[in-house]
Amino acid sequence: MPVAFLGQPLRRDVLHGAVVYERDALRQGSASSKSRAEVSGSTRKIRRQKGSGAARLGDRTSPMLRGGGRAHGPKPRDFATQLPRKAYLLALRIALSHLYNEGSLTCIGESMELPAHRTQIAFNFLNDHGFAAGKTPLGGRTLFVTAARRLNLNRAISNLGYLCESVVIDELLIHELLKYKRVLIEHKALEQLELSTRIG
Repeated sequence: MPVAFLGQPLRRDVLHGAVVYERDALRQGSASSKSRAEVSGSTRKIRRQKGSGAARLGDRTSPMLRGGGRAHGPKPRDFATQLPRKAYLLALRIALSHLYNEGSLTCIGESMELPAHRTQIAFNFLNDHGFAAGKTPLGGRTLFVTAARRLNLNRAISNLGYLCESVVIDELLIHELLKYKRVLIEHKALEQLELSTRIG
């Protein structure tokens, strides 16, 4: 594996751009409200324009009235932003390099699949390796990054979200990667990341 892969200098600007790009893509953009043209109600003028001593007022769909339409309300939209592919791949390399330099990235030479899908096995593993003290994470939560879906591992830690989580490299996001103080990654997964993030 090339030495430069985990030797990228920290670039906060590149990481920020990648995190914003990911978070924007995750936004649903489904918020919607009715304007005065869309709410149900009579279009008759509520009171005459002058002479009542009160403020002038139109129909009951006015945004000023309860039950009226909303002025400049949200409508369904796409929040996704653009980011050059090379910039995103560089950000992923920078994130992995930062974790490596901080001593937070550990490469596991073999598959991290568990012999059974019992929560107790995963719980004992975390405690035996000093990653947790009972139900309290030590030094932050742990992220398992696997090359393929590990069914036993996923089921075993499904009740341990307060201690750890797992993700397949195909679903790995930079902002999720940076949340964890400890990342355990399979060697095969790291090799695949090195190949997929080559720039040039």
